[in-house]
Amino acid sequence: DTASAARACLELAAVLDKQKEYDSAFAMLNKAAALHQTLPGITNVNKDHLFDSIAKNKAGFDKKLLSRWTVNDFSKDALPIPCFLFGFLRSGTTLTEQVLAVHPDLFTSDENELIFELTQELAKITGITNSIPEALSTCDRENIRHLRRFYWQRVQEEYGVEAINKKFIDKVALNSIDAGFISAIFPEANILFALRDPRDVCISCYMQSFTPSTATVNLFSWQGVARQYAAVMDLWLYLREIIQPTYLELRYEETINDFETTYRRVFNLLKVDWRPEVTYFHQHAQGRYIHTPSFADVSRPLYNTAVARWHRYESHFDPILPELNRFIEAFGYK
Repeated sequence: DTASAARACLELAAVLDKQKEYDSAFAMLNKAAALHQTLPGITNVNKDHLFDSIAKNKAGFDKKLLSRWTVNDFSKDALPIPCFLFGFLRSGTTLTEQVLAVHPDLFTSDENELIFELTQELAKITGITNSIPEALSTCDRENIRHLRRFYWQRVQEEYGVEAINKKFIDKVALNSIDAGFISAIFPEANILFALRDPRDVCISCYMQSFTPSTATVNLFSWQGVARQYAAVMDLWLYLREIIQPTYLELRYEETINDFETTYRRVFNLLKVDWRPEVTYFHQHAQGRYIHTPSFADVSRPLYNTAVARWHRYESHFDPILPELNRFIEAFGYK
């Protein structure tokens, strides 16, 4: 059947990649993409939904809305300070989550729907369902306090009281789309934003077998991967200049090449001590359930073969470089 044939093409591409037959591997990726485009699970998903949401968020989250509530407004609430770990898919969020999970003072989540549930609660209390910024603009401070309490209630229900008593790391890669919403509700939050060479991100996404959804449907084509990457990262470049939370951009290449220095910076942000046992995160990962395609990657010691992997496929980037060049430059990968 077509779905199995598409998956087989992806597997063959991985085999050809290991055999250093890169042009043949990319041809097999294109074949998998063509097969995927005929599947009802993909053709029936709205490919513009994600881009519409991003456009609304960029238009609606201006400096005025993002500074409407400050840390001082909630200083007496006695709630924990959350940390959000996000970025683009295949940028190293799972690696960082596994490293942080080893630290005894931190509690990390795998992919979850906490922020989605929070947007649903926002829609419930405002009656506005088609624009998060518009809904937030109608809220008063007590509405925001309600949303903050709702979030921590759901954290405790989902993960137990331990998640409240430790520093909670909410890891969902594409929560980057909701960075404005998160920043408005939690101005005191910490944000870890995973970065990786845009070209490596694109080739890695193109080689993955994702479950079709509004968040992944565009990743089943080469042009779609680049378009989605550009939309998500354009939003981040805009928001990072005006959000209140303290953020740290965490480069995948630095985590590989200078592990301790990189994670000392992370722990400084989170106000926890350096723990040398985090170096052996891969041993810890082997005993955990990991709900992303990165499971095999993070359950073995660090390796650098995925750094600058795009060079092997350089000749195939010409069609999408116009989408990527701005971000290659902005993030210092030129």
